[in-house]
Amino acid sequence: MKIKKWQIILASLLALVVMVVTPVFAMAAADDSATGTDSYRPLNKGGLAIVAPHVVRVNQQMNMQVWARRTLEAVADAGVWAVNRDDVAVVKEDLKNLKNSVPDPTEEEIAAVLDSGIFMGRTDETGKLSYTFTAIGNYVIITAKAHYWPDFCWTAVRDGQLGITAPKHANIDEEITLNVFRKEDQEPVAEAAVWAIPAANVKTVREKIAELREAGELKDADAGSLLPDFGTKLGETDADGQLVASFAAAGRYALVAVKKGFLPGFTGIAVGDNSLSPAADVTTP
Repeated sequence: MKIKKWQIILASLLALVVMVVTPVFAMAAADDSATGTDSYRPLNKGGLAIVAPHVVRVNQQMNMQVWARRTLEAVADAGVWAVNRDDVAVVKEDLKNLKNSVPDPTEEEIAAVLDSGIFMGRTDETGKLSYTFTAIGNYVIITAKAHYWPDFCWTAVRDGQLGITAPKHANIDEEITLNVFRKEDQEPVAEAAVWAIPAANVKTVREKIAELREAGELKDADAGSLLPDFGTKLGETDADGQLVASFAAAGRYALVAVKKGFLPGFTGIAVGDNSLSPAADVTTP
């Protein structure tokens, strides 16, 4: 059979293309082998999971744990952010757009989306992280790391509130035990100052406290400058949240427990006359 001239030319061109393209694919394969990856980025490792308290008070350390959902193993060096709940819808939308545009985002790409939040730190080798909020608020806690999908949980940060208990009645010079504790969990509070305010001064103290509460300054008020003009400092609580005190004069008193970072606690006591009972306006200035 006679081979036409155009068939010879076509065969030659095909041979030339094979000679040129084959080394290019070989070089690409060599590059992938050298970097130890099969693609531009490693495959996604699945989702993270984070556990954090639902409610925590200001200046109280909170503990968090991060692990991988696929393996249930702790994840070290995972970044954790706190985003205000009012901003979380925008952040979630940005993360969704990042996921759609970048199958496996880098740490820098994730951090850029979360830069409007508070960076709380990175987990240790056991997947744990501790953090202390210094202001109240409602937050979404977000954990993220390259090659993982982020996870979310909710945390409310509240002011701490002191509580105080005392006998309803006491005799003059009788030693009584006062107990100061955190209202949210009943844990004793050490180094809380307790003041005795005579009934005649309670109205003025109530007004001062109302002013501070309205200004949002009550929990950080300096009781040393607020209360001396209106009452007597009985002392400070010990490690068990207790204070032993006595009264030298009869009367009705408001007992005020104060410590920086907490809202004050109040109760009332009648001294010297068992017929007296602490009135509502004394116990809750």
